[in-house]
Amino acid sequence: MDFAPSPEELDAERRAAALALDQARALADVGAVDAPAWRRLHAAACAALGAGPAVAARLALARASPALLLAADATRQLASLAAAFLPGALAPGDAAAFDAGERVGAVALADAAERGPARLRRAGDGWRLTAAKPLVTNAPVADLVAVFAEADGAEALCLVAPGDPGIRVGPPAALLGLDGLPVSALDADDAPVAAARVSAPRPDRAASARYRRDADLSLAIAAAGLMRGVLRAAHRHASARMRDGRPVLARQEVGFALAAVLSRTEAAELLCHRAAWLSATGDPDADAVVRCAKVFCAEEAERAAGACLQAMGGEGYRRGSAAERAWRDAKGLALAGTTIEVARMEIADACLDHQR
Repeated sequence: MDFAPSPEELDAERRAAALALDQARALADVGAVDAPAWRRLHAAACAALGAGPAVAARLALARASPALLLAADATRQLASLAAAFLPGALAPGDAAAFDAGERVGAVALADAAERGPARLRRAGDGWRLTAAKPLVTNAPVADLVAVFAEADGAEALCLVAPGDPGIRVGPPAALLGLDGLPVSALDADDAPVAAARVSAPRPDRAASARYRRDADLSLAIAAAGLMRGVLRAAHRHASARMRDGRPVLARQEVGFALAAVLSRTEAAELLCHRAAWLSATGDPDADAVVRCAKVFCAEEAERAAGACLQAMGGEGYRRGSAAERAWRDAKGLALAGTTIEVARMEIADACLDHQR
């Protein structure tokens, strides 16, 4: 197992770090930018990450904006699912536009509890989709959405556009954190879908398993990047803030607290690298290790944000500070994708399987 980055991966990491530095103000206030400005940031992020974005580059972007990383990854996930399960559904030019971030993609998996699972039914030469997806990343600005639904007693994946007949995208949700991440509901009311945009129903649910793994890894990387970003902010503050004639960082209780955050940040980043490596190599343990990464990184991000806020004192408690944003963002990363509780159950099941 070799985590040494290739020259291409090093170049992607440099581009992502340069983007974060150049767009620091816009990324810090990404929730206030208008739609065209958000699209420019999204395209710049995808271009910086490059093809097959490595963990190091994604961490570099997440340190500046976990929300923008999640948005860019959602677009990549749509393109990846279409290529793997709906070959030919995207024209070559469209596929390239999604890869470059010039078009925005979204993936709708979770169903609204009160409406039941999304369903596709055959209708003539095509299909009809009925669905209620409550929280879909990028839906308010998406050009295309991949929707998971039940079809003929199995799982299918279909592609719809927000402007299609019968497809409704709700207003952007007001989230507690992850400012600037466009999220909204998506409803389909017996919406027609061409056969070419519907995958063959698969009882093995390979598409949703792949998407859940990719989405959880994205959330883990976002959480690990958040930890490094808020640690840097707390370190700068504690180094510059003077008390009793010496920097706050020199006080043992502050220095030890930030040292603990640093050790956990290093562990989180290494776990993300391992999870990504196992996933890329098709290792049978990849799903369990990705869930481990999601649980560890999300929980440690919450602890790191709290410790850094405490170290920054009143400045950290100020709305808009790096610590305050990280505190709100970390909770969103824990709730999104596979929740901590469900992930723990799946990890436990994997451990029991190894004993059989």
